[in-house]
Amino acid sequence: MLSGGFAGISYWTITYPVDTIKSRLQADSIYNPKYKNAIDCLQKTVEASGVRQLYKGYLLCVLRAFPINVALILGFELTMKLVGRDY
Repeated sequence: MLSGGFAGISYWTITYPVDTIKSRLQADSIYNPKYKNAIDCLQKTVEASGVRQLYKGYLLCVLRAFPINVALILGFELTMKLVGRDY
């Protein structure tokens, strides 16, 4: 179960900046966009607010990810035991 929790933390640590850029691009205006593409969005975000802006909200995400991934691994293991599969 701990490995599931730590896997969730590892996943979000690596992908959180990418998710931040994706969210900014999705929220950008279609008719008057601030960003040309993902690289432009990354550059403008870091120039305006610094690298820390890419990790805004990270702590809450990780606090949520740990128990969710523990439950996911536990559910998988219990299901495999229930159906009698030994992987």
